[in-house]
Amino acid sequence: MARGRQRAGSTHVLAAIRVLNRLELVGETLRHALNSLAVVAPDWLRVQAPAVRFDRYGRRMENYHLPKMATAREALACGAGADAFSRADRLPL
Repeated sequence: MARGRQRAGSTHVLAAIRVLNRLELVGETLRHALNSLAVVAPDWLRVQAPAVRFDRYGRRMENYHLPKMATAREALACGAGADAFSRADRLPL
């Protein structure tokens, strides 16, 4: 059986998987941080974190349909970063 040429598209597939994996990692990190805060300082968290954050990070990121467009993925990543920084400067330490 003759072998065909290897497809060059595999590099693009791996790069796309890496981007989605990083988005899931960021989301899971924020979800874990919110869950930890809910155990340690539940009253503070109720006051500081809007309900939108609980909707966004309440479920595991693997259960979400991540955006296909690069601009939408970038917006999601920037939103997660903004969420993290807005919580970090208000932590009850």
